[in-house]
Amino acid sequence: LQALDDLEELDINVVSITENFDHTPQGELMRNIIMAMDQYYSKELAQKIKDGKKASAEKGQVLGGQGTFGYKIENKKFLIDPYTSSIVEEIYRRYAYENVSLTEIKDWLNETGVKTVLGNAFNLHAVERILSNVRYTGEYTYKGESYGKLLPQIIDDELFSYMK
Repeated sequence: LQALDDLEELDINVVSITENFDHTPQGELMRNIIMAMDQYYSKELAQKIKDGKKASAEKGQVLGGQGTFGYKIENKKFLIDPYTSSIVEEIYRRYAYENVSLTEIKDWLNETGVKTVLGNAFNLHAVERILSNVRYTGEYTYKGESYGKLLPQIIDDELFSYMK
């Protein structure tokens, strides 16, 4: 409402396409009531969306985004992708047990033609993300909050803890 008052102070008339408010006290009251109701509806809708996303996260459902390398998405659920999950396992194995560097892993992925979820060549950051993504242990997180072991596990907890 402050923005509307500021505009009117500058003699800028605000016109609604759907409502006809005159410049009487009654017209301004109706305009302010409708604007307050619209603001309430918008905030209520935002809260319902937030609650719905939290409920979906509690079920381990996909909430958008491009997915995670090693998983495929079916019916809003993460499922292990046999091909890419074996690559994730190999990345962890090489890094943890063979002391292969991030650069060497990146080069190996690119030389063998493996692409990221977005279809790009791997860079160091993408390899680091794989090695630090708790999702591979089955833990589902959304907006920094953990919802427990809701996903199929690709990397066991012991190997993942070695990465830290």
